[in-house]
Amino acid sequence: MNTDKMIRIGLMRKTEINHGMITSILANIERNLHYLKNSKIDEYSSRIITTSYYDSLRNALEALILSEGLKTNKHEAITHYLKEKNEPRMASEFDKLRILRNKINYYGGEVSPQKTIEIKEKVTRMINELRNKHLRKFVK
Repeated sequence: MNTDKMIRIGLMRKTEINHGMITSILANIERNLHYLKNSKIDEYSSRIITTSYYDSLRNALEALILSEGLKTNKHEAITHYLKEKNEPRMASEFDKLRILRNKINYYGGEVSPQKTIEIKEKVTRMINELRNKHLRKFVK
């Protein structure tokens, strides 16, 4: 599904590009990542840390979408958007994380500390890639 169709069916909408908002979102992500990087991952914290990494990635992707004058609050729309932007690997990884996060939040799913460590590394890499490839002009 392309951006025009997502706009037509209400998954996305056009908005003004707000450089200050995007910069602020990216700064918040940096603070979140700093906190998460220093958080102890164990059987008690892994669920919370995993969902926090997902939220940070989702926020970075929403900043990317905002940088093009678009807005969405639908996680599935982000996956379609990434595919349209020729980022199929990132779209697939984001969608897998979205499904895991939904299992945790809505169905009482668990995630092991080892899986959380893998997610930490993956999400950090993905956010750095987004920042360097697409959002460099918004990073302070």
